[in-house]
Amino acid sequence: MPSYLEEELVRSKVLRGLRCVERVLAQNRAVGFGSDVPHSYGDKYALAEFMVRGACGAALNSLQQLGLQREGLRELKEWSKERRVILSLWREEKCTFDRKTSREVEEKKGSAVGIMGLLRMKTKTVTTVEEHFWDVEGRWELRAFGGTDRQAKKRILREGKGAAKVKTLCEESPRPSRSVQDALDVDVSWLLEQVNGDLEVEFGIDRNAAGCYTPRRNTAVEGALSFFSELSRWCKSVRVYFEEDVFPVEPEHGLDLTLLQTTSERVFVPVLPILQVAKQVEQLRRESELLLFLNERKKKDLSEKLALVSPPDAATVAATATTTTATTTTEADDLTGRVLGWSDLEAFLEEEARSLQEWTGGVEKAFGGGEGGLVSKTEGVLVAVLRHVEEVAEWTETGLDFVEGMLMRQLVAALGREVTSEDFGRYMRFHNRKLFLEEVAPREFCYAVRRDGHDPEGVVAVEEGSVPVMTTARCLSLSGRRISTGRMRFALNAAAEVSFGGERFVHAYVRHRFSTEEAGRPLELVARARQFSGFVLAIGRIGGRDLFLPEHAILVRNKDELRVPLELEQIPTPKEFEDAVESLSPEQQRFAKAYRSMQMEATLFGVCVLQVKPQLERVLNLPQGALTKELRLTEDLLELFVDHNISSDLLSFQADFLDDEDEVPTAHKVEAVRGRVEAMKAVIQEAKDEILEEQRRIAELKRLKEEEERRREEEERKRREEEERQRVDEVAKVERITRELQEVRDTMMQNIDQMLERSEMIDCMNACEDLSVQSKTFYKQAKKVKKKGFGLPNFFSSSTGGKNPSDGAHLEAVESCGPVAVETVAEKTEQKNEEQHTEKMDAQDTAEAVETEAKDSEKTEQQEEEKHEEEGKREEGREIVYEEEGDISKLPEKLEEKYKEFDEDNCLRPTIIKTGPHWWRKVQKTLLSPAEEEALDGEGQKKERNKAFDLLDALTRSGALPVEDASLHVVVAATHCFDLTLMDTVVQRSVNPVEKVERSTLIAASVVHDAHPSSLIKDNHLHRLATCSPKLMAQ
Repeated sequence: MPSYLEEELVRSKVLRGLRCVERVLAQNRAVGFGSDVPHSYGDKYALAEFMVRGACGAALNSLQQLGLQREGLRELKEWSKERRVILSLWREEKCTFDRKTSREVEEKKGSAVGIMGLLRMKTKTVTTVEEHFWDVEGRWELRAFGGTDRQAKKRILREGKGAAKVKTLCEESPRPSRSVQDALDVDVSWLLEQVNGDLEVEFGIDRNAAGCYTPRRNTAVEGALSFFSELSRWCKSVRVYFEEDVFPVEPEHGLDLTLLQTTSERVFVPVLPILQVAKQVEQLRRESELLLFLNERKKKDLSEKLALVSPPDAATVAATATTTTATTTTEADDLTGRVLGWSDLEAFLEEEARSLQEWTGGVEKAFGGGEGGLVSKTEGVLVAVLRHVEEVAEWTETGLDFVEGMLMRQLVAALGREVTSEDFGRYMRFHNRKLFLEEVAPREFCYAVRRDGHDPEGVVAVEEGSVPVMTTARCLSLSGRRISTGRMRFALNAAAEVSFGGERFVHAYVRHRFSTEEAGRPLELVARARQFSGFVLAIGRIGGRDLFLPEHAILVRNKDELRVPLELEQIPTPKEFEDAVESLSPEQQRFAKAYRSMQMEATLFGVCVLQVKPQLERVLNLPQGALTKELRLTEDLLELFVDHNISSDLLSFQADFLDDEDEVPTAHKVEAVRGRVEAMKAVIQEAKDEILEEQRRIAELKRLKEEEERRREEEERKRREEEERQRVDEVAKVERITRELQEVRDTMMQNIDQMLERSEMIDCMNACEDLSVQSKTFYKQAKKVKKKGFGLPNFFSSSTGGKNPSDGAHLEAVESCGPVAVETVAEKTEQKNEEQHTEKMDAQDTAEAVETEAKDSEKTEQQEEEKHEEEGKREEGREIVYEEEGDISKLPEKLEEKYKEFDEDNCLRPTIIKTGPHWWRKVQKTLLSPAEEEALDGEGQKKERNKAFDLLDALTRSGALPVEDASLHVVVAATHCFDLTLMDTVVQRSVNPVEKVERSTLIAASVVHDAHPSSLIKDNHLHRLATCSPKLMAQ
């Protein structure tokens, strides 16, 4: 639901009812639209009461049209004194089979035309349709009953029944054979509570009640809106049941259902946000003065009678007189205001009842022919009245929202525009300057990084949208009472711990947050360094009285701009925490309280700034300010410490044995350090040159090796090509020889076949004596061959082992076993021997490393024990006295106690400040180059932290030298949370957010400054604060 409606929409709806208002009121009465008539804030309360009374009267008139007469209303009123009264619609349906009929339906399909149009044919289809008829009966009752027993106390307001014929084309029943549906119920107890013994509406708003904020936002009006919302929902459910479930069963009723569409032109709705004009108000004011005079006279007569009666009777008479006086006063207030009186409301209700009766009478006349059916005048009147009740509920909600809308528009008109949360933040800056004394007023969190007598090295700030936030700050080391003389400390690693002094600031940051507000401007920690300057920024928590726990660290130098996003996490208020753990077990409570203590400690957000240049001077044994103008020397020193981790002993100045260090001029000391720096740079440069030479040599060796590998690869490629060529030639030669042999074989076979075609020829040849011995032998062999088959001699049995050299696979196998394969096997064997040798050496190295590590571990443990013993001795000899209020780690506990005691609205939530995951840094790599922005994620942040800690390790000689030029800012944050937006907080809750945030700021400031709030503010605000925050100012 919107907080307020547009005035034009409401005006268009209200103007439709003003014509009827002019007829109802007397001729000398004039009314106007609520926003057009000048009025007071109290008139808005009276207008809200007037509209709710009108809505209640209209609801009772509607129930009267449905059958609830005065006797029935009185009976329901008596029921409501003991139990809830429910208005319910009971309904029952029956569906029985009547008969089944059949009929034939003809349907023409089309025609066909023959050749040259001489033959024409028409076709039709005859379908037999079976129709089933059902008798549907319905009965309903509109009942009112008290309590849960629907039969003990029951009153029937209206009932109806009817029947209809339903036709279907299937045997399945269209509705259940018998059903009693769930009743539709609505609780009308609230409406009956607004009716007095004379059956008149009495509705009022207790403006002093705890839940009363505005004419629209109070318990009474919220109850009215809740009731009318439920009533409207019930009316719609009943109406939809009849219109969409019952009426469609009888579609041929022949009645005009559009008559049931009610409008404000047909029936007057007596819920209008209207007020009287001024001239009628003046006339009524004089009449009210006369009424008040008569009332005072009546009180005087009653007081004279009290002396003549007994004490009990006197008390009764006095009570009666008080009631009469209160009633008369209320009537007088109604008459003196701009709101119409009770008599006017009665006239409105009479007009509403008349128009409703007239309209329902028309509906009865139009639906009179439908008796006996499911759609009759009984159902028509019921639906029409329910539509009217829905419209009354809608007008009630619209009118009450319009009253709130008037407040919103008037506030916007007064301010010139809608004020946002950002505007409110700007105002609180202005307000705090007017409220607090100058020395304790909240100031911007923006601090210069400097030492006494020198220009700033940079700036550290907490910004919201590029504007520094306002915090209530206190410098503990410069306050009137010196809180602590000890140093803070933090660990660089397990072996080094740094102590630092300097200023300590405590900041209380109280911010505000309205609901559904936009994401807003981001909160950032910003660090900027000047050119040729630098400092170490450490971010973390406070772990104890003198313990700082850094989570991040970074070196900011040479025009760097670092932006660290800050995330805010709100934890429950002290009262919310106590309420939540109240019903937990003791073990659960202990766990919750332990975790809560960790959360409260996390609300201390620490920012530590460690200056580099003064610490450089100390660690190098130089006088203060010696490096102020030594820009190149300072840059070289930082480069040596940060990039090369050079020990400070190699660069620091040390006087000769016979010289007094204090008598040595500063210039000589600086020159001595410069000489050592140059010498160290020369050593580093020589190392760089050696590394470069080594890299060049390695590169040249690599190049030569690559050339040698390329040469070998080329030779190997040529050798393989030559071997491949030879192999191809050999294969070709063998194939040629094989082919020639095959040709010889084929030729011989042909010759033998020709010679042995006839066996008698061989016999003749054997018998021939003229043939030589060799010829005869050949012919004998040929005859044998002819019988057994012919095969060539195995010419390759001696050279190839009986295999045919033409076999390509055999040749390839022989090729693969050449010198290349032999060389490969040799290389693999050599590689395997080298691996075995390497594994053996690694095993020996591992054993030696384990033995060395064990010895180092024993030595480290012994050193740690000796270190702890020495620290214990130092702690015994050192006694630092701290006052209790100097312990910053106790600040969250003190704030939580104050929040619990003085945060009456339970809206001030402790807030944890955490760094975001992604940082941004602008870096200027050279003196004249443009700045470049780079992102720092988790790995980048870790790298910067290690660099910063390495630098601090060198500057403090691993913690032996304290850091004096440092500052620590501890921020404790809290958020005042509002449930609504800024404008809705002012309008709907009638709350001044300035006073709420002001009180929260005073609570935090009183803890930070350890003073009573009255001592922090200016005298001209004391009386106002004692009125709006009496508990805080009277502590």
